[in-house]
Amino acid sequence: MVPPATYSLVIPTCNRLAFLIEAIQSAVKSAPAGMEIIVVNDGDPFDATQLPQIATPITLHQNAGDAGASGARNYGVAQAKGDWIFFLDDDDLIAPGYWAHLAATLLTTLDKDALAYGFCATADFRDRGFQPSQSVAGTWQSLVAPCDAKALSGLGKGFWVSRTAYQTVGGLDTALRVNEDTEFCINLLKHGAQAYELDQVGAYIFDGAYSANQGSVTASQSADNRRQYMARIIDKHADYLAQNQSLSLWLHKRLYKFAARSQPDKRLPTSAAQASLTFIDKLTLKASFIGHRLLAARRQKTKRTR
Repeated sequence: MVPPATYSLVIPTCNRLAFLIEAIQSAVKSAPAGMEIIVVNDGDPFDATQLPQIATPITLHQNAGDAGASGARNYGVAQAKGDWIFFLDDDDLIAPGYWAHLAATLLTTLDKDALAYGFCATADFRDRGFQPSQSVAGTWQSLVAPCDAKALSGLGKGFWVSRTAYQTVGGLDTALRVNEDTEFCINLLKHGAQAYELDQVGAYIFDGAYSANQGSVTASQSADNRRQYMARIIDKHADYLAQNQSLSLWLHKRLYKFAARSQPDKRLPTSAAQASLTFIDKLTLKASFIGHRLLAARRQKTKRTR
């Protein structure tokens, strides 16, 4: 008899205990049988007794791997026992029954060693008193290869992946402080993973204000940092992008946008995958670069006149 599938929810956290407690409470309402919760603390140490007392097995680990959210997630997966890995950010919430619905529908049709991952639609919220009430009952759809940017997902979008797929690609790239989820999805696709999407809202993303020591990692990164990270992603997967024109163009548009906002001169950015772009693509990118530079200059002028 084949043993039932097991699931591990990994939640990285950093000095947001109040938010973390709310995230855990939402996860419990979503949990299938056989799910464990693994909290990886990447901030100031705190005691496990401060976590909610719940029936779902929960363990707290101080991150002993690379610092940052990617390092914390990689460390959490290394501690996980589940066949399937779920992710939730410490400041977000998951819809009631979301993980249970996934486990009872799509995952029953997939081998636990399948190279597969998926995500859902999301909604933003600002009120920390908000509690999701809409249960999930939608149908998972497979995204047909060759996949474009539609197959790229943030890890806050009810993201899940087989342990086998996670290990096959080597986890998240800890050198990336942002866009690590973009790189992770590209890496999965490059290794032949099948992507799935649920068009119903299953996760709620916090879009409110943070205190001074609880900032958004993405918002804290300069345009030049984001340019460098995007260039790293493109160069790292240049061989795959050369065979996926639409995905390559989408990534280059982001590279050119950040370059236009960050570089003081008029140089166009270069990449290892650029040679595979068509002449029209390159003209489109150049026009985009000029447009973003003009917009950035206008914003700077507006700031100086205030």
